[in-house]
Amino acid sequence: MIHFRRIATAARQSRFLLPLALCQVLAVSCAAPKQPETAVLQTNLHYTAVSAVKRTSIPTRLYLFPPLLCDAKGKPKEALTPIEDPQRGIVDWVSPSAKSKKVRRQLEDYFRSRGNRVVSFQDVLAADEPHSILIVSSFYSAPQDVKDRKPGQADKYVLTMVKASTFGVDLDPAKSRALASIDGVTFYDSTRKPADLESKSLQTGVSWLGENVSGVTPLDP
Repeated sequence: MIHFRRIATAARQSRFLLPLALCQVLAVSCAAPKQPETAVLQTNLHYTAVSAVKRTSIPTRLYLFPPLLCDAKGKPKEALTPIEDPQRGIVDWVSPSAKSKKVRRQLEDYFRSRGNRVVSFQDVLAADEPHSILIVSSFYSAPQDVKDRKPGQADKYVLTMVKASTFGVDLDPAKSRALASIDGVTFYDSTRKPADLESKSLQTGVSWLGENVSGVTPLDP
């Protein structure tokens, strides 16, 4: 049963609190990228995944906020805007950039390929069971110059971050559970930047949800 009064209240709260809370955790989680010690002309993702629960404990239903552009320190440079319906309230969130829309679509397809069910924001508002839907936020930076690089090393890098949380039925950020975060730095040669680099980096990060690992993995061109 859908509780319309609770949905209306949650929608008003989530307009400001939920996206803001998801963005605030980002600014304190992004460390400065470490220079690779050896030549890395091949595109490589350096990642760190931290998870509070095992993969099997992560909800399979999820809502993905639009990925947001961030600066080199991990601070979002874009804002989320709600799409509202006169009868139903907030039905979705959007970001201003075309790249964000593309990356979101690619990430949603990737989640589906992993067996997840991507739900709408209305499904989030209508949920009767707390912590039953995974709320995923993701961020990517514009290409950054590698400082003090050595001959043969990559000259550019991109930051990517994924945050996964669950919420109670009232969507109160104070009652949220931070389940996982994955920080990534993708180094690459600017003369042959792979297509959809940001999306591929985020997808690789998503593959580590539920794990506590760090390492380096090549990305396909």
